[in-house]
Amino acid sequence: MKFTSLVFACCQILTIWLCPRLWAQQVLDLPTALSRASSTHPYAQQGALHRELSESEATAIRKARLPQAMIQGQIAYFSDVISPADENSPAALVFPDIPFLQGQAYLQVNYDLYNGNIRNKKLIQNDASLDVSLADTEVKLFEIKQQVLDLYVAAAILEAQMGIYQQDLIPQIDSQLQEMIAQEAEGAALPGQTDAIRLEFQRTQQQIVQLASTRDGLLQTLAVWLDAPEEWANWSLQPPAQLVDTRSEIDRPELSLFRAQGTQLATSDGLLESRRMPIVSVYGIGGFGVPNPYNFLEVNGDFFGQIGLRVQWKPWDYGEVRAKRQSLEVQQSILQQQEEAFKRGLDAQIARTASAIEQAQKLVEQDDQIIQILERNAKRSKAQLEIGVVTTSQHIDALKALTQAKFTRITHQWDIIKQQYYLAIAKGHL
Repeated sequence: MKFTSLVFACCQILTIWLCPRLWAQQVLDLPTALSRASSTHPYAQQGALHRELSESEATAIRKARLPQAMIQGQIAYFSDVISPADENSPAALVFPDIPFLQGQAYLQVNYDLYNGNIRNKKLIQNDASLDVSLADTEVKLFEIKQQVLDLYVAAAILEAQMGIYQQDLIPQIDSQLQEMIAQEAEGAALPGQTDAIRLEFQRTQQQIVQLASTRDGLLQTLAVWLDAPEEWANWSLQPPAQLVDTRSEIDRPELSLFRAQGTQLATSDGLLESRRMPIVSVYGIGGFGVPNPYNFLEVNGDFFGQIGLRVQWKPWDYGEVRAKRQSLEVQQSILQQQEEAFKRGLDAQIARTASAIEQAQKLVEQDDQIIQILERNAKRSKAQLEIGVVTTSQHIDALKALTQAKFTRITHQWDIIKQQYYLAIAKGHL
């Protein structure tokens, strides 16, 4: 009797040690888990970085509209310089000696009056690139949710199974064990019969340990996704209070990404058109040279300058723009095909998930009927055990069959929740 009580007490202590959430439970519902996984992921910080990068690039494009100034200078030694052919001619008497070592420094300023509106189109393209980056980040964050959902549901099923063991099966086996110990003490039962129940009790405790170990591993992995490595031991997972609405229209981030990529290709085409336009600009040059490059007779150095209007145009590009446009058209066609393929696959996924939900709902209804039958069978087994028609082992087998049916029902119930969330994720509602 003392040995049995000691074993039972040790098993209870082990169970409590494996379930620290008994002391400080923190309910972690499924919507919160999905939200935290997205908000704490490093990808969530990329949106602000992409905006900052885009603003920096836009600032650089706007500054390119301002007059562009450049300072240049050079010094060189020339092997020959202009001089009179006949040193004795009258011209040689007044012609200065041009130095062989010459240098100049000047400031050049350019300002485009017209450039095909290329800078405005660069700003539009920059905005389109930002939309593509933001949409791509949303797609990456969206892909995380299904992994978190799978982890959460798997851990929740194991936790529910542990609860059935601890609240239903363990107390009933322990009750049978105490009765058998009393009968053994009175000589009405053999020690082997008592040990058989003790064995079932220990096996059930072992199964709880296995379930707890697997569940803890899943929770630790989930905690990594939620950036909460120290919190997992206190989590209690529960079914959501209400299922998500799956009747709304599809709003997947991939569709936004396809639209943004299409806009980006369109802006690239507009940029190509601008590059074919002439560039009209005003310019000015001012500096100091030895000799003056505009009047080489000023050999002692002099200031110089000029101001003018410049036109640059490349009327022939040998089909370069046309080839690039054809490339953009091909990319646009590829993008449209990718979007169509994605939509078709998404429709198939939605149909498959809707069918899985319907199937799981039917299985739960059948589970209820099976559990009702097994509960009646367990009651009959209990009554038959009291009058000696069945053995204790047979009664425990009936209890284990009922427990397994409850396990199956829990799995199917969570499968409905998981498939509902799969459908919501497929439609882009989470």
